[in-house]
Amino acid sequence: MNILWFGSVPRADIVANHHAVNEASRKWQTGLLDALMEEGASVTTVAHRYEQCWPKGLLFPGKNEEFPQRYNNRLVRFFNAPVVRFASLKFGYYRQGVAAMESGEYDVLIIYNPYPWHVWAAKRLSSRYHIPWVCLTLDHDDVGGDGWDIYKKETQGASGHVFVSHWGAENSPFPSTTLHLDAGCRVEDIQSGLLCEKPEVIHYLYAGGLSASAGFDFLVEAVKFLPERGVQIDVCGKFTEEIRRKVQGDSRFQLHGFVTEQMLERITSEAHVLLNPRPPDLELNRMVFPSKLMEYMKHTKPIVTTWTAGLHPGYRKYVFAEGTNTPEGFAKQMEIAGRLSYDERQLLSQEIRKYLIDCKQWSLQADTFINFVKRVTQVS
Repeated sequence: MNILWFGSVPRADIVANHHAVNEASRKWQTGLLDALMEEGASVTTVAHRYEQCWPKGLLFPGKNEEFPQRYNNRLVRFFNAPVVRFASLKFGYYRQGVAAMESGEYDVLIIYNPYPWHVWAAKRLSSRYHIPWVCLTLDHDDVGGDGWDIYKKETQGASGHVFVSHWGAENSPFPSTTLHLDAGCRVEDIQSGLLCEKPEVIHYLYAGGLSASAGFDFLVEAVKFLPERGVQIDVCGKFTEEIRRKVQGDSRFQLHGFVTEQMLERITSEAHVLLNPRPPDLELNRMVFPSKLMEYMKHTKPIVTTWTAGLHPGYRKYVFAEGTNTPEGFAKQMEIAGRLSYDERQLLSQEIRKYLIDCKQWSLQADTFINFVKRVTQVS
């Protein structure tokens, strides 16, 4: 299968230097694209490098060398000025899409999120070249109420719909052409989550976005219910002075900032409990699968998480989520997870590992994705 992919997948080192580039998005796409290629698919990406609007960002952002060339990336250059930037992106994706179609043969166009520039270009390429397109939705702020009016208008003409969110897949207005595919991992990345028997200080780790919608404010409130001693909250992610002020005076918080993948692996390996405090009552979280959950699960350690609609019920067995939708309840589960015995942690580690191998390998997800695309596009 020859895939034309609209989605920005920069190199890992680019994320640290550009505020607008999303690490979770990069990791998710890299995981699936690499697995698709290992399954025999050919992938060409069309992408721009995300950038804050000028004058905060560059007027013409992006260089081709910022993207992994194993995806044969076609760089979308655009005029990053107010008012015109989105129009420039639309024409940029269309131009690069035309160039790709004129120089090769593609079976399907996949757009990563129904962004206006992706949708505008995809519809015109489909009309001009009769190429089917599939919308893969990682997140969505507003699908348009119970009738999904906004989403249906955005994706009119799409052959298929892939949702990372369980809620999105379950409530899709296109049930016969919808696939739920949340996340994946590679077997070689799964680690043993065991640590010493009785630590003097329990290390909790939160790694991810530090916005209110990602759950940082929720976590700050939850920590207020924990003991003053014997607890350390390690936080990894891009933060501002406002974030620093929110935990000022609380010595339990250790802000590491944005760290390299190697440093994050080390901090995660030293943590006892991993935290996902994404607020469950925010509407936008219905259409999100918290990507950090899969990153955490690869370490096979206790995970305390709120329960958001984007999560598949199959995860409940492997996480601490009972009553976690309030800060006090979340703190209670943090304490329970932190008190697990060595034998209990060993059993949990084994169960998580088996679940990941049996159900969540990227190779399995890629195979499911390919078969779905073949079915909805009738590509042989």
